[in-house]
Amino acid sequence: MARLLLHCDGVLQDHFSPLDPEPPYQPPERWDAPHVQVRFTEAIETLMKLPLGRFGPAAIRSCWPQYGSDWAVFMARMSADMEEMAVAGQLSEEFLALHQDWTASRNRWHERPGAIEISYMERALFWPGRYLRDRPDDLARALNLTSLARARGVELKQVVHRGKHRGVRSSPAWYDLALTAAHEIAIGLRVDRIVVF
Repeated sequence: MARLLLHCDGVLQDHFSPLDPEPPYQPPERWDAPHVQVRFTEAIETLMKLPLGRFGPAAIRSCWPQYGSDWAVFMARMSADMEEMAVAGQLSEEFLALHQDWTASRNRWHERPGAIEISYMERALFWPGRYLRDRPDDLARALNLTSLARARGVELKQVVHRGKHRGVRSSPAWYDLALTAAHEIAIGLRVDRIVVF
């Protein structure tokens, strides 16, 4: 780990450098509320990485006509002649921009979750239904909203900005409810003697 050494009053001091990599997450020995929140957020991240179709699982197809695949075939055919047509001035700037966007989206790599991540995801997504069953609905809702915001890497108010959750509570109130929900789940996991992962 890189450290920054400062000379102050004749003594070299070891200080934290902001360029140091973040240390790996170490799970606690027992389930606690922050660890439950971390695992639930990771479960939502894993769920977001799974290959889904436009509206659901990959097996479900759209009811729209085959325009999308025709466009893909057309763009693939055009990419061979693209340079010649651009030099000759037969292509508009708009079409070139569309083609560049299309090729960039085709070349994007999506990381797929592994079997262990999927197994942990299935376990964690089950927790609110099992351990918050007899509790108010707002606890599970708060845990879901805050974990979704963390998984997307955005602030909570961007997740709650519209819909039935808008204006109901402030962000700190949602986080407090989520922490309470995670605490209830942690108690249930300890009672059921679930191994910490």
